[in-house]
Amino acid sequence: MAQVLSADVFPSLKKLTTDSTGELGEVTGSPATVASLDLYGDGDVIITANTAGAAGSTIKVSVQDNNGGSDQVQYDSFNNEIKVLYRDPITASTGGSAASYEYNSSFTLTSNVIGSGSVIDFSVIDNVAGAVANEVKINASDGDIAVCLFDDLSTGNGGGGYTNQDIYDLLTDNLSSWYADLNNLVTISDITVGTEATAAVNVSDTLSGGADPTGQNPSNGTASIVSLINADAEASELVTASGGSSALPANKSATSLTGGIDAIESTLDFNSEYLVIKINELHSLLGSEITDARKVVWGMIESYVAHVLGLPVQDQPENFVASRGNPTLVIDQAGTRIRQNYTFQAFYEVSDLDLEAETGV
Repeated sequence: MAQVLSADVFPSLKKLTTDSTGELGEVTGSPATVASLDLYGDGDVIITANTAGAAGSTIKVSVQDNNGGSDQVQYDSFNNEIKVLYRDPITASTGGSAASYEYNSSFTLTSNVIGSGSVIDFSVIDNVAGAVANEVKINASDGDIAVCLFDDLSTGNGGGGYTNQDIYDLLTDNLSSWYADLNNLVTISDITVGTEATAAVNVSDTLSGGADPTGQNPSNGTASIVSLINADAEASELVTASGGSSALPANKSATSLTGGIDAIESTLDFNSEYLVIKINELHSLLGSEITDARKVVWGMIESYVAHVLGLPVQDQPENFVASRGNPTLVIDQAGTRIRQNYTFQAFYEVSDLDLEAETGV
């Protein structure tokens, strides 16, 4: 015959064991919690698992730039990683810079135009053929600047030779015919103290170091991380990204969400009342036998009947009458056994099928 499980008859039946202080040690239940990640630790971008539980804490998120292709999100199912991949390097916006040239470690000419396209040649030339005086010439087509010296570098300037100061004075002479055009092309720094008397030198060079202005990439900052994740079919099934701003994002190695915990089932049901009986108070029932509904019920019956029949007749219940027959030897196809009969008579109130209260109770 089939075994009868206690859980089928008494679904809430639990085996509870107290410690030396009487503490039950039962498990207290709690709901599942949702894993999340503060991506940069500043509250700007928050990644939250869509499903509560410990599985959310296995999800990882990374950010990496300079991947080519297009800005996108890839989901690596093997590592459970959501990868935010930017096509280009992440860069902050810059205002650009102008090309410049330092003459003989003494003063600097800087282009008035920002960018790499500002190319100006600068030269200092002595013994210029046909010259009748020292002058500055500016090429009308490309803006090249030439300091043209009438005399030789070593013998000019009254015989003492040209110095850095002489070249500087020519370039900054605001009464000269070339000053306005020159001033529109370049800005000339103050001459470095101590270099004024240094002998001038012939040069032919180009202003350099100019850089074009650049915008921030990605232009929409960390908000792009949020939009890329939420727009990706696979990633958006796992997590939801929120927040984001115009702040420049940064590369981020794979980082796990945290805080996801599975729901914990309590040993006892919430908001419930339990009837607790010590196992050794049920006749012949062992702790290992509580899953056997027959042994649980028989233990209750035998313990109850033994107690009731041990009372004086006048103290025995009259509306739930119990009796127990004498053990009988039985020999059948199952072998030789002993049979015990129990008889119960229940008396109900007329109004419902519930035991009628005992007299005097």
